[in-house]
Amino acid sequence: MICFRILVILVALGTVCDAENKCHIAGIDTPGDDIRVVKKNNFDECKRACSAEKSCAKVTYVPKEIFRKYNCYLKKAGNAGRKRDRHSHFATLPCKDLWTSCPSGQKVGSDYKTCEDCPENTRSDGGRIDSCSKCPAGTRTYTTPGGVKINECIACPAGQFGASPGAGCSTCPANTYSSRTGATSCTPCPAGQTSAVGQTECTSSEA
Repeated sequence: MICFRILVILVALGTVCDAENKCHIAGIDTPGDDIRVVKKNNFDECKRACSAEKSCAKVTYVPKEIFRKYNCYLKKAGNAGRKRDRHSHFATLPCKDLWTSCPSGQKVGSDYKTCEDCPENTRSDGGRIDSCSKCPAGTRTYTTPGGVKINECIACPAGQFGASPGAGCSTCPANTYSSRTGATSCTPCPAGQTSAVGQTECTSSEA
């Protein structure tokens, strides 16, 4: 999406573009709301520093050729106004570059700066993601007896099935069975045979 930058409106409204383009707004500074100032070699390094700072919601970078000592301003969320500065480069949430990076098994929370566990029957490799991947049909996640969720999708055991991605495992209904692991459906018992719920085989219904 092309950003149409109208300088007269820019100070008040920011760049007219989508959230991803909040990752680089040239020629703008936001005096105030500073957390700390650090020295970085480029704008990307400055944004990574903000990502690692839990309270950082926006950042202003001035090239080191202009400010040779400290040139990366990590800033908290606030109401500081914007002003034009031809040397400055600005980024603000929800720019993905500023999100915290989460470990495997977690995703970024709604504030972009905290991590949350993936929901049941989903997993993640971590990083700057805001959703977790559903386990494939016929699989589920596993939680240890100590309450630790394992970040892997494992096959449904025999006698159970997982009909769709993220659905987890359910026991086979009565008069059906599943003899293998990872089943996505249960098989009806043949004529003359029955089963209780969660069975791996059917038995003769004859007395």
